[in-house]
Amino acid sequence: MVDRVLTTLVVVAVTVQTVLLCTHLRYGHWPAVIHGKGDDTGASDSKPLAPAEEALISALPSDNERRWVREMLEIRALGPGVVAREEVAEEVASVPLPSHSKPKLPPMYGEGVVIEGLDVCARFRATTSLFRRSAVAGLFNAGTNLFSQLVRKNCVMPFACPAAGTAQVKRMISRKACLGYPFQAPWGKHNPAEWRYGNHTVPSLAHFNRSEILPVVVIKDPLTWMRSMCRISYAAHFPRDPNCCPSPLDPEAARRGRAKVTVAYRKDRVVAYASLLDMWSTWYRDYMAQPDRLFVRYEDLLFNSEDTIRQICRCVGGRFTTEPFNFVPNPAKSGQGHGGGSQTNRAQALAKYASETARYETLTEDDLRFFREKADPDLVAKFHYEATDRPHHDSAACKPGTTAHQPRRRHRHHDRSAP
Repeated sequence: MVDRVLTTLVVVAVTVQTVLLCTHLRYGHWPAVIHGKGDDTGASDSKPLAPAEEALISALPSDNERRWVREMLEIRALGPGVVAREEVAEEVASVPLPSHSKPKLPPMYGEGVVIEGLDVCARFRATTSLFRRSAVAGLFNAGTNLFSQLVRKNCVMPFACPAAGTAQVKRMISRKACLGYPFQAPWGKHNPAEWRYGNHTVPSLAHFNRSEILPVVVIKDPLTWMRSMCRISYAAHFPRDPNCCPSPLDPEAARRGRAKVTVAYRKDRVVAYASLLDMWSTWYRDYMAQPDRLFVRYEDLLFNSEDTIRQICRCVGGRFTTEPFNFVPNPAKSGQGHGGGSQTNRAQALAKYASETARYETLTEDDLRFFREKADPDLVAKFHYEATDRPHHDSAACKPGTTAHQPRRRHRHHDRSAP
């Protein structure tokens, strides 16, 4: 009789706890026991649940509720020490893991993965719900599309939407049963840092809670980035020599005087920069001053893809893929919004960006002197973007031609189409 009463009390207690948790799950409020719990902190240590708990889980109406109630009960069964184990896992994750057939990072970019801002990860997980997400930001041509695809294909987030029809997914999102992965920061991935707290929102991303978005800023070697801007400049406008761009880097050294760089982030919000190098330095310096953001290098996304995405995934509370890592071998961006024509695939990019000779192509000693004087020194040092003297015998010489102004091609708005 006593055993039957005790069993009944346990069932009632667990039932009440489960109902309360499911209510939180349905309406987006999260009990403290699962705040910050997004990565695998020791599934092999989980203890079997009681038959009554298993029965209650089976009776829940959705897979999401069954999955997260099971996790809550398993955490409770583990007892104290879960947080400590998560912190240890975070430390282990900060060490780059070996990867088979991994391409070697060119020595000019230092050694190992460089991710700036990992100290915000634990606080971000602890102060957000399981609907938290990372979202990419970065200048045009910096590799933002590559980052988004690598994360989407290799990091599983809590409450990820299933592969289903658009109408079904929209209904699930409206019921807070799932949340997709933002293809960019809701305020526009190419927009300046100050837009993060402004009124502009990409229409298709209006349902994301900005306070639960961790921006991941992709930065690229300014010397190779400027060359990419010469090829496709998107919303940036500047005159250039078709044979020598980005040389000369110094606007005052250009024949007939080179106009400043103007960027139409929106039709009514045009920003002027003194040069391409000033645009790079200003844009990234402003984002570096922002709280709660990460910085990753394009070069690490290319040469240290798996190690980089593993750390980002753990930072935001995702589960890293157990499948073979998807390196996104095909071009990460395509279509008329990206200039049309052929795009660079992974193999081509590895060959292109591994070459120090190609990095200095068309640049002169005056260009490199201007770079060392004007590029933001903190960004250059932090991400190993220093420039040495140009190797004359290796780099191709520039043959100036007629200064060509950027053609006024129509592009879709860069919130949707830029790289």
